[in-house]
Amino acid sequence: MEKLKSTFMKIVDNRIFCMVWLFIGVGYITWFGALKVTYLGESFARFVKTASVIAMVHPHLYTLWVVFVIASLWLNISYMYRHNDYNGKVGKVSMYLGFVCIIITKIIPHEDDFNWRMVVHWTAALAFGVFCAASIILFLINKSKNNKRFLFTLLFFIAVLVVMLVLLILFKENGAIETLPIWATYLILYLVNFTNVYK
Repeated sequence: MEKLKSTFMKIVDNRIFCMVWLFIGVGYITWFGALKVTYLGESFARFVKTASVIAMVHPHLYTLWVVFVIASLWLNISYMYRHNDYNGKVGKVSMYLGFVCIIITKIIPHEDDFNWRMVVHWTAALAFGVFCAASIILFLINKSKNNKRFLFTLLFFIAVLVVMLVLLILFKENGAIETLPIWATYLILYLVNFTNVYK
């Protein structure tokens, strides 16, 4: 059992393995968001409808979306924590709560009518974003104490989240706006895990 655990840890701590999953995650998210969909009898261009709406048209592809998001974020957030000597329990708990929330969005899909299922779905979707963002923000806050580049990254990430909220208020539900913080998250993970920007 210990040998199996050791082998598993070697795989999930492999730099190339984590990088490949990072690219798989962001690539699939981008491709999924770019799907053209016909919704309520109307055809929409790429990046107009949110992942939740696209999931109504392509439920099986959304299942893969959930799997790839969880796998890529778990591998790379965990890798980031380990290789930067960060053991924040709150950050880890936030990450796992985020994963639970995104699974809920699959179990209880979006609906057109306002009802309890729609409320649960969108609450879970928003909670996923909040919890996953928290797992990144807490790490950046901790590391920014000794490295200003982490502070600049933290300010950048917060700015992206603020811009997203403003755009959502102005334009309401939109796929491209929804994807902004996800792209920012993957960019930060790439810079921290696979470049020397913060060395």
